[in-house]
Amino acid sequence: MTDRFFRKIIQPSEKEDNSLTIQTAALILLREVAGADDHFSAEERTIINRLLHQEYGLDEKKAEALQAAAREERQKSTDLYRFTKLINDTFNRAEKIHLVELFWELIYSDNQLSAHEDRLVHDLASLLGLDHHELIEAKLAVRERKDKTRGEAAP
Repeated sequence: MTDRFFRKIIQPSEKEDNSLTIQTAALILLREVAGADDHFSAEERTIINRLLHQEYGLDEKKAEALQAAAREERQKSTDLYRFTKLINDTFNRAEKIHLVELFWELIYSDNQLSAHEDRLVHDLASLLGLDHHELIEAKLAVRERKDKTRGEAAP
């Protein structure tokens, strides 16, 4: 499923104009989550860069262009509906859940969950048409992986 998710997200847009792409919409939401606690940490930047470079297959130049497009699109928008609508129109349920897992991964990168971060992910999950139990399952899956990774790193 992950391969299909990333193939879909990096497929070029069918429109060649400056319309919003699914890649930009997903990145905008990831950046929004990363900054929800008013601190866009180095770890959060690293995770987003890893997603763009390694998992999305974007080279540095394309990744920077996508980051610039995301910043520009977000500045032009007053809300997140346009971005979540595109994701709803493009992603299936499993892909949306995976995106929410990426949100939780960003949030837990600093081992803290602020009220703003929690509220934002709940709101985004709702806009993406996900049920509360799917949101919580995604959250717990990320925390479990993080705990397991931390346990493997311990002596």
